[in-house]
Amino acid sequence: MSPKDIDTAGSLVVIADTGAGNRIVTFTADEVQKDFAIGGGSQGVAGGPNGQFAFTAPGASPEESGLISPPNPAQSFELLGDPFGATFGSDGAYWIVQFLAGQLVRLTTAGEVSFLPGLPMETARQITAGPNNTLWITLQKNEAKDIPSSVVRVSGVDPASTNNPPPPPPPPVLETKIGKGPKKVVKTRNNKAKVKFRFSSSAAGATFECSLTRLKGKKTKVGAFNACKSPRAYKLRPGGYRFQVRAVLNGVRDKTPAASKFKIVRIR
Repeated sequence: MSPKDIDTAGSLVVIADTGAGNRIVTFTADEVQKDFAIGGGSQGVAGGPNGQFAFTAPGASPEESGLISPPNPAQSFELLGDPFGATFGSDGAYWIVQFLAGQLVRLTTAGEVSFLPGLPMETARQITAGPNNTLWITLQKNEAKDIPSSVVRVSGVDPASTNNPPPPPPPPVLETKIGKGPKKVVKTRNNKAKVKFRFSSSAAGATFECSLTRLKGKKTKVGAFNACKSPRAYKLRPGGYRFQVRAVLNGVRDKTPAASKFKIVRIR
């Protein structure tokens, strides 16, 4: 073996090999070796999702690169221009350096290829993904073109989409408010007095349930909640009362109903 690059892909250690055999070598944690045949010696490998990895093969004729999804054999395509280093970017795709062509190759996990030119020709060798959605490329010295050894950065590599639906919005806060109601003491000269309540909710589209309880000390029986609308009017005999109203939305009820206590008093 003549190893040139190494990376991990899932549970595998992946090695680029330029030795005899034209292969990519993989090892499991138990040191079980498996070789994948390619067209020629490799200089770069990059581990991706689900154990898949990309490779370069400038030693092939013609030069090539490709993808391997174990246990399937290599899926290669012709890629001239001395394909060298490789990495897996934050955009969820592989990036390969083309040394002679002076550009980067973007290879998706599905095998789609596109190109990003702009690097000095005959200088770029290795590449790695960096923080904040960047790529970093090493440039070797090229005296003929007056290019020193250096490192360059490529920014703006869009992060990969998860394709997951956004989380559902939180349920609306159900708050019920009594806007207008009777005074604490309602005076009447009749056997019954009319009282009216107006109420609203913080949640659009909410309906309401109302409850009216006649207060009788220890014998008080809490009134049941029934569907109602604003305004809600009652004709009541003299005595003490507690009115409650709660908002309801999609089967969820306000746990803290709005309440109002009042007394009806008959005068002469």
